[in-house]
Amino acid sequence: LDIAKYLIENGAEVNQVDKSGNSIFLLACKENNLEFLKYLVDHGAKINISNNLRNNGLIIACENNNIEIIKYLIDLGIDVNHQNKKGHTGLTIACEQNNIEIIKYLLNHGSNINLNNEKSKSKISALNIARKNNNIEV
Repeated sequence: LDIAKYLIENGAEVNQVDKSGNSIFLLACKENNLEFLKYLVDHGAKINISNNLRNNGLIIACENNNIEIIKYLIDLGIDVNHQNKKGHTGLTIACEQNNIEIIKYLLNHGSNINLNNEKSKSKISALNIARKNNNIEV
């Protein structure tokens, strides 16, 4: 990280993406590195960026069950209802993972429980995913 910080401080483009469309911001979300995420935001990283699969930082953080990064991203104003190429949102990912803490947090911060998966022919919703996983608590 010291090298990455050094490069950024010497003019490296913080929003540059690799062939998969991942920026260093998205990679930091994947690596669960909250400290580095804060550094990147302080240095101009775009928060509503998504990769070639249209996964944004929130979807990636939900895949990793990282509530601290989820809270940080929501505080920054990330789109909580962003859908990836498969139509999944952070909420549907959290339902698939049966993570009630993240589900509650997302719902309390504007996630649309009735948003259908527009990419799927079956129009899977968060409730359908919870039912499929036999998660009564959700």
